[in-house]
Amino acid sequence: MNAYLNYLIFLTFLGAVVPGKAQEYGRGSKAKATAATTTTTHTKALVIGTSAAAARDAILFSGYLEHVAQVPVEQLITLSGKTAKAAQIYTALKKLTDSIQEGDQVYFYFSGTSVYSDFLGTPESLLLAADFKAEEPLLSSTGIVRLRDILNLLGKASAEGASIQCILDTNKADDPLVFQQTAKRNMQTIQTRTQNYTCFLATGPEGTSYNSASNSLGVFTHNLVLGLMGAADTNADDRITYSELDDYLYTQVQQQTGKQQQPVCPSLPGESVRVLPPGARAQALKLAQQENAKALFKTLVH
Repeated sequence: MNAYLNYLIFLTFLGAVVPGKAQEYGRGSKAKATAATTTTTHTKALVIGTSAAAARDAILFSGYLEHVAQVPVEQLITLSGKTAKAAQIYTALKKLTDSIQEGDQVYFYFSGTSVYSDFLGTPESLLLAADFKAEEPLLSSTGIVRLRDILNLLGKASAEGASIQCILDTNKADDPLVFQQTAKRNMQTIQTRTQNYTCFLATGPEGTSYNSASNSLGVFTHNLVLGLMGAADTNADDRITYSELDDYLYTQVQQQTGKQQQPVCPSLPGESVRVLPPGARAQALKLAQQENAKALFKTLVH
């Protein structure tokens, strides 16, 4: 079945979401969060990594969700490597969004490559799945997922009272100019559609996304996980706010990439991302001091 038919089938269950007022993209851009006004009843997640390198990032983030954020294994869907095909991604996304109820805390994580291209007559951001074949025409490829489809379904869930965190760690495309255009368009797409949930992006519109030379993990995902584990708790009050996480990611990712990559995260002062157990900050800082990712994997991936 080609991508066009996949898309037509997907439209049969795609819910519409009314976009809010567009916000300027950039560091500290704000999205309305629901976590402070709703009571979380369940935590659910869909984690995707489409290439070998992206799969490592996905497995690491999935390990964080399961063993630190305590997402029940039956509510955690991980598609990595060859399992992250477009059809499986759409099926998993439908399963996730069908299960979401008011008050749920939901994570959507994608690591891989995205392109901005003309698709079905409309220029838009496309995520490349594991079964994408570059030699095939875009409309004939089965391996593409529309970012708009994902945001529409997540936006519908957030409008119904769920708290959504959308995380995109899109890797550097072969052509830097193409990637810069893609990142810019991804930001514009997200900012016009995500007024009721929070987005974390590995890079801004003019940047590129890098893997660490020392451990092959994405610099953004590695530091995101460490920050959420406690390294971002800069005032040591055993809770992490969005502004602390924003500052931590911005500082660490810039330092580790020679200022070549600048993540874009929300800045909502005073609102907690998560409350930390005693000793979590010290453990996270210790792990952050180690260049090799083995210790972090050993801690999170069982």
